[in-house]
Amino acid sequence: MTVDRPTSTGSVARTSGATMVVAVILGVLIAACGGTSAPAGGGGGAGGGASPAGGAGAGSAVSNACALLTAADIQTVVGHAVASTSPVENQPDQPGCAWSWDSGIGSNDVTLTVVSPGGRADFDSTRQFDLKFAGGLSSLGSAAASEAAPLSSDLAQNLGDVFKVGDVAGLGDAAFMGPGTTIYAVKGDTEIQLQILDVIDDGIPAKTIQLAKIVLGHL
Repeated sequence: MTVDRPTSTGSVARTSGATMVVAVILGVLIAACGGTSAPAGGGGGAGGGASPAGGAGAGSAVSNACALLTAADIQTVVGHAVASTSPVENQPDQPGCAWSWDSGIGSNDVTLTVVSPGGRADFDSTRQFDLKFAGGLSSLGSAAASEAAPLSSDLAQNLGDVFKVGDVAGLGDAAFMGPGTTIYAVKGDTEIQLQILDVIDDGIPAKTIQLAKIVLGHL
């Protein structure tokens, strides 16, 4: 998992995945304070197409994550015109991209990270970490709720929504939606991690899945 995104493949995958989760956790805690929730995913959306220049098949490394989505894709699905597209690389050999726009109350974006090769190991490691983390928070929230209801009960519910982990059918070989409504999907040995940051849009889960389908269609 790469939610910040960090010699064996297994050790790199575990470090990368856990780091991304921690970064997402920091972001979604802010959203949780505003009442934003991140329910587990489901449903589907747009399809893929031919591999763009700079992309790669599921069996080879991806060098240009920005080639896997277009500004037009994002405007169609998310409903905002992209103002800037910026390649990023949070970890060596893990290309990423950010597509940003101004919502009127701040800068929002779509972020994509690709782990390839080593994507399958990173996906499995991240999913295991997220499930354990979500289970621990659920127990903690229940204990707090029993001590100081209803305030702690509301907090426990918000934490449960924000850190919910749920499998998503129909995306690549396997996929799940983790903390911060981030989609993790794997196809062959290529993993994608996709998140939409838009605090005023309550349709983020479905839109994230739609964009993930487009990205996977290019692999």
